[in-house]
Amino acid sequence: MAAGTYIFDANTLQAIRVIPKVGMRESYVWSAQGIMFYAEKMKTQSSDGKTIPLKNLLMAFDLQTGKVKVAREYPENMSLNASSDHRYVTATTKGYMELLDTQNLTGFRILMKNIGQTAFSANNRVLAFEHQVNKKIFFFDLQTKKMLPYTLKSEGPLENLFWTPDGDLVTEDLLFTVKPNLLAAVLK
Repeated sequence: MAAGTYIFDANTLQAIRVIPKVGMRESYVWSAQGIMFYAEKMKTQSSDGKTIPLKNLLMAFDLQTGKVKVAREYPENMSLNASSDHRYVTATTKGYMELLDTQNLTGFRILMKNIGQTAFSANNRVLAFEHQVNKKIFFFDLQTKKMLPYTLKSEGPLENLFWTPDGDLVTEDLLFTVKPNLLAAVLK
């Protein structure tokens, strides 16, 4: 078998697609059009056959065609997180967070340093994200594309941040803490 990532049909368990190994990969997330993955270091070839080293590359890979739809190089390492419907992906670096819409492969940046954990609400309406230095959790409305005025103090830095299906926000530093019905409060 070739080196790479294998995608299997859930019914037949047959390999239906192989994503070739392109470099050292750090993270994968499902997207609306296939898979997005981040490669810390990789090499490619130019049309004249020269090797081109690339660093911190985020790629959207279309599973239908087997082709890379978008590839962007970033100035520093990042981490990825996807919404439950796979429409949105956060790409977080030390200096900012990029929110990517994987349906149309567009995005914009939230310019805030020291962003830690990110979490999409179960209804994919609100993105919660942690600021590690001032120990606050901020909230972003994905429909209006605006920051919400609500913030929450955390003991930070957090190990985990996630929403329950009924709208509770759960944080974990040394202990798990549940913020009941927070989604309703944030959207007021």
